[in-house]
Amino acid sequence: MNSGTRTLGAARQAERFRSAYGAFAPPAPGRAGELARRRGQAVHALLGRRSYGRVWAPDCADEELAALLARLAAHLRVTSGRPDVLARIGQRCAHMANVVVDSGASAPAAVQSAFDLIVISHLDSLRHAADIVRAAATLARALAPRGELIAVHPRGYAGAPTAEGGRGSRILHVDAVHHLLLEHLPLEWRAGHRDGEFRLDAWVR
Repeated sequence: MNSGTRTLGAARQAERFRSAYGAFAPPAPGRAGELARRRGQAVHALLGRRSYGRVWAPDCADEELAALLARLAAHLRVTSGRPDVLARIGQRCAHMANVVVDSGASAPAAVQSAFDLIVISHLDSLRHAADIVRAAATLARALAPRGELIAVHPRGYAGAPTAEGGRGSRILHVDAVHHLLLEHLPLEWRAGHRDGEFRLDAWVR
């Protein structure tokens, strides 16, 4: 199958997901803590090991998820381009000497060694299906052999991406994001979880 056909197929798949599931409202502010806790429990359930060497959480905005990963990792790197997020995560993990929090780019070109686990939670903010697939594949290449990748996204408002590359406020539902990953990632899918508020999928290299 050539790349043009794959791109068109991904666009049609994303459109079918939007038609089937529609747009979801963001969770109520009072439920944010509960959602973070349940997300962390679901991530923990999908892990293939009890502990990891090097772990990376690119563009992570959840300090509780960062704290969970820090307890499992010999070394955790958390990156974000938002100073407020860095401050929150830095404060939450201040007592953990194995955590590095910085504003480095998500591209593994900035990373000097492979990772045993990467947890991504930001791909729903990208605007184009091709960008989602490209970013995920780049992150997958940063995995060590038998390294694990987990994608976790809230199944609420997913920014304003469009599979066809257009502009505006159309929503690419998180299920469509994960379908693109399932179709295109050069990794072995291992497990997944989906409920009314978030979705996770796990792969191994």
